[in-house]
Amino acid sequence: DFATVTLLARQYNALVVHPSIPARSVNELVALAKKNPGKLNYASSGSGSPTHLGMELFKIMAQINLTHIPYKGAAPSRIDLLGGHIDLMFDVLRTALPFREAGRVRMLAVASAQRSALAMDLPTMAEAGWKGIEVLTWHALLAPAGTPSAIVERLQTEIQRGLLAPAA
Repeated sequence: DFATVTLLARQYNALVVHPSIPARSVNELVALAKKNPGKLNYASSGSGSPTHLGMELFKIMAQINLTHIPYKGAAPSRIDLLGGHIDLMFDVLRTALPFREAGRVRMLAVASAQRSALAMDLPTMAEAGWKGIEVLTWHALLAPAGTPSAIVERLQTEIQRGLLAPAA
């Protein structure tokens, strides 16, 4: 058992495809997948991860057949997407943006309730016609259950101070 000390970050994911995939929208991707059942593959950062479960939800809602390729983390899956070994995945928006700008991936939608300030031109999955698909990755600092509340509070205070400190 653990006690949450503090939530450090929430990061929404975007639906990204390798540039070799001709789809330029979520609906075009769905049409392509329906035309080629089981031929497109997608990466996840591991079985049961938010990226895996988000894609499984999308598959069910879109009634498409994609092949799941689980990886041991987001970085290896991203490397294979960039290399063209993987067709698509949900990837952290902030991390995928430089690859989008370099033309190494195409983003189809952000899997959040509202558009991201990081990419205002990118529609949400709901705007693309797929309501209820939100893929969120979060990072938290945990302490063992039973950690004295004074220590948890001190950690929270010091972490917040560090997170809010100006860049050096």
